[in-house]
Amino acid sequence: MKKLLLPIIVVSSFMFSVSSASAINRSLIPQWQKVDICEAKATGGWKSWSYEYPDGLGLTRANYIGFGGNPGTIQHPIRSNRFVQIQIAMRFIAYYHMNIPDQYGCSGNY
Repeated sequence: MKKLLLPIIVVSSFMFSVSSASAINRSLIPQWQKVDICEAKATGGWKSWSYEYPDGLGLTRANYIGFGGNPGTIQHPIRSNRFVQIQIAMRFIAYYHMNIPDQYGCSGNY
């Protein structure tokens, strides 16, 4: 049995412990899958993995880091699983009082 390592990420004076699916509402996963499909240009797979957009949900690198993500560096990228990506995106939309985007297609409408 593999051990699950939970990284501690420091953002400003706050600490986030990034864990697995237990910290998110599983009923939201299908909604976030729609976002992933739009951001990954209809292929999905929870990956975008560019330097500027290090997740599959379209957050910029600055927002990804600012809301608790750790994308690593260009030479050594860190590939977060979908549950970690959702946790970070949930912090982002909660902060900006937004709904989960891309629920009505990939036009950018909420």
